[in-house]
Amino acid sequence: MKTVHPRPESLRKLPWKVKGMFCAAFLASTWQAGADTPRFSVPGDGTVLDHVTGLVWLQDADAFGDLPWEEAKQAGESLKAGDFEWLTDGSQPGDWRLPGFHELMTLTAGGVTGGSLAEAHPFLGFPSRPRGVHFWSANAGFYCPRRAWSVHFFRGGGADFSERSEAKRIWPVRGTAHCIPAHKGKYELAADFEQLTEREQVRAERNALWDFKHLRNQNRFVEVDTDALLEIPSAIAEWYPERYAVAKVAPRVWLNVLPNLEPEYFPEGKAYGAGWANWASITRCPDNVFYMAAADHRARGSRMNLYAYALQSGAEGSIERVLDVSNLLGWHGDMYTDGKIHGHLRVMPDGELWIGTHHGPWPDDDWYAEGYRGSWLLSYNTRTGNSVNWGVPLVGNSLSHFSIDTRNGFLLGGGTLDDTLLCWDLNEKRVRFAGHPPNGWKWWHVGLLPDERTGLFWGADISEEPYRFMSYDPRRNRFERHELEMPRHPETGTQGYFNYFTYEPDDEGWYYGYARNRMLFRLRPDGPNGPETEALHATPGPVHQLSFCPAKRYLYYVPRLRESMIVQQYDVKTGNVKTLGFLRRRIFETYGLSVGNGAYGAKVCGDGKYVVILENGAFAGWGSAFGGHPVVVVVEIPEDEREDRRPQTTDRRD
Repeated sequence: MKTVHPRPESLRKLPWKVKGMFCAAFLASTWQAGADTPRFSVPGDGTVLDHVTGLVWLQDADAFGDLPWEEAKQAGESLKAGDFEWLTDGSQPGDWRLPGFHELMTLTAGGVTGGSLAEAHPFLGFPSRPRGVHFWSANAGFYCPRRAWSVHFFRGGGADFSERSEAKRIWPVRGTAHCIPAHKGKYELAADFEQLTEREQVRAERNALWDFKHLRNQNRFVEVDTDALLEIPSAIAEWYPERYAVAKVAPRVWLNVLPNLEPEYFPEGKAYGAGWANWASITRCPDNVFYMAAADHRARGSRMNLYAYALQSGAEGSIERVLDVSNLLGWHGDMYTDGKIHGHLRVMPDGELWIGTHHGPWPDDDWYAEGYRGSWLLSYNTRTGNSVNWGVPLVGNSLSHFSIDTRNGFLLGGGTLDDTLLCWDLNEKRVRFAGHPPNGWKWWHVGLLPDERTGLFWGADISEEPYRFMSYDPRRNRFERHELEMPRHPETGTQGYFNYFTYEPDDEGWYYGYARNRMLFRLRPDGPNGPETEALHATPGPVHQLSFCPAKRYLYYVPRLRESMIVQQYDVKTGNVKTLGFLRRRIFETYGLSVGNGAYGAKVCGDGKYVVILENGAFAGWGSAFGGHPVVVVVEIPEDEREDRRPQTTDRRD
């Protein structure tokens, strides 16, 4: 029998209203008395009605104190009017229940995306400093039944997966929500749950909770509703409109989780970061077939896949694994191997696509004692499907980054373990150079720009400040450090290493790149008075691939940005930057897929209509670490935002 409490004076009917914006699935809102748009109403019977979800909540969020999960469920299901003196809603046993996880999340400031309860809200018993206060949900573990999910509302809010025996608060609810996606239930694991590490068990449970539409391993494109794709997230609102403009028409967007991510979860063993992920660029053939890679980042027996995406028109495209890299290289489960692909994939005129591997966890003495020799070099012919393992050309090192001169036939790669460089002759299939630059110069291993007109590779010498540009001539094995300094950030004045770049120059001979001090810049190796450079503008996050439209008027890129996934368009003629869409919230609300902080590949198609993005998505809740389920995101550039296309030559590969 519950204790009957007197009805607090504060539970009388109050004119609570809310200002905010109604989203199609969930509401991001704040509470304020006197606003015009009501979110909640308080009928004075001990309940609160949420007009957005249709749910009725108990107004006192601490009526029961802390209970273990089983007792919390029973307390919610047996609650009725009169159990508390102030509860006079006429409810009967069975009307109330423990809320589902996603129902609880609707009470956060960001809806399903999470957040704190706003300072002004109609609920009682909720502490003003709710640190450590968790509310049980009705969602038990999908694979671990002794645990269940709870929600907290402290500093951004979030989820916790706890033992059922722990005592947490209960916030009963009744009614049926009319704007929460129906969960399709348990998704069968590809591996035995009990054999997984603790970290992987929790990741599997998070995936099952958030992937409420079972996108994983379906290998089909789904479309994202365009509503709200042009709404600026508050976290980055300061960038608009002073720095960036926003497109007037929202783009159409499709997405597809990469297939063949097997195993999906991992047993005991060394692994790096996020599991399955992509850290490489995307390359495109003239028939609009895009090639991309993903790997599982383990130290022993890593799996790596090469994929082909045949773009037709958005969702009509198809993705397939065309090469199991691990099988080609003869890797087995007890063998220390590289765990990812981290360079700039490109295709030669004869159809050969070249790939260098890179370690996942950092190699230690155990690796070398068991025979680890370094990174592998391989090729895949996009015309015939034949593949070749070219061995380990830079013995003892790892090719963290590489780029390819397709016109002259050279691959230049940076050895991340001891700052060496590898130049591989793609025509003669032999090492051209392996070692360190002369004079104590240190080539920053990420910046490897091939100027195919001159045959030189360009990068940055970071052996001393100020950092200066450096070039390498593979035909002569000749390095030259130039007096030209890396440009400084236009606002902070800091220098940054030269990281990523366009493979083609614009009509005036400028290559465009990203420096790790978060700015775009451009380099013209053959300016009127020698090489020249210019800082352009700041970016809100790191940029890993930049891609021209066919007419070379617009440059497209996707900054890694935890607060949102934005597609940027830079006008090389005017210097203006426009955001085509803010994708993260809509994708997350619709599919439970978190994106934005893991975009390493972004490539424009041959006619300039689409941007193809490879993003390290995660079904792990808003604000969680990215990775686990790489996803292809196809963004159709609205016609009014495109430049007239320039005819493409039939042999162009980039």
